[in-house]
Amino acid sequence: MRHETQRAPSLPPCTRCDANRVIISGQMLDLNAFGQQIVIQLCGICDADAPAGGPLVSFLREGGGSAPERMREFEELAQAWQIEAMAARGLMRMPGFDQPR
Repeated sequence: MRHETQRAPSLPPCTRCDANRVIISGQMLDLNAFGQQIVIQLCGICDADAPAGGPLVSFLREGGGSAPERMREFEELAQAWQIEAMAARGLMRMPGFDQPR
């Protein structure tokens, strides 16, 4: 799957709990088998206790996302969350996705 990153002035409500607690929202450029956009969201409520989402929520709440020296930690937490969020939708990252081309 292709992907791109864009900053948005605001994020939509969580698709799971409808609260305005979305921290990160990602929309894949490809469609699912039903022709719908694939969206993953990190929600401060829904993901707070998730195995991979919880540590990322905590990291961002503690201000880790604004510390340049913690970028590697953010990258590892974000990748684990992405794998978890995609798996919850029956998707998986392609092997070698993060390898330089």
